[in-house]
Amino acid sequence: MDAGAFLAVPHPNWFALTVEDFETLEVAHAVECYNGVSDGDSDRGYSWHFIDMLLYRGHRVGAIATDDTHSRPEVNDFMRGWVQVKATELKPAALLKALKAGHYYSSTGAQLHNVEFVGRDKLVVECSPATYIYLSGERAGVIGRAGGAGLTQAEFDLTEVDSRWLRVTTRDEAGGRAWTNPVWLG
Repeated sequence: MDAGAFLAVPHPNWFALTVEDFETLEVAHAVECYNGVSDGDSDRGYSWHFIDMLLYRGHRVGAIATDDTHSRPEVNDFMRGWVQVKATELKPAALLKALKAGHYYSSTGAQLHNVEFVGRDKLVVECSPATYIYLSGERAGVIGRAGGAGLTQAEFDLTEVDSRWLRVTTRDEAGGRAWTNPVWLG
């Protein structure tokens, strides 16, 4: 940590980590929400349920997707997950600063072009063609869902939202997803 590293917890579902395991760590900036090797090798690649439990307990962590390439042809792990970073410049210090600030989204193929709060009452999402755009929070189910082939935008009314945090997920026709980091509302 003294060197300024960005630390992420790798493939918690594959390792069968518990919230209690996470809480023994001194620090973690993010948790892996998707891991290509874990998905192809054992069908344990997705870990949003784990991140949601951490968020519910008040842990303010981001989410990263990775391919975790091991170059094993039988697993097909290359380019299965990554992060798109919004940095001021393409230099290590700027990238690290953006990662630590949560200025990135994770993807397995879908793209987020813009996610923007309009005042306190509306959230606008613009993305690559999607079949669904979901708005999730700390309650069961979703807060909002927009659906339809080729969907590239959705607006969500936040006036009745009762959640400490929100996150957006898009899903495209090929099954690719993109996820925002959780945004804390208070």
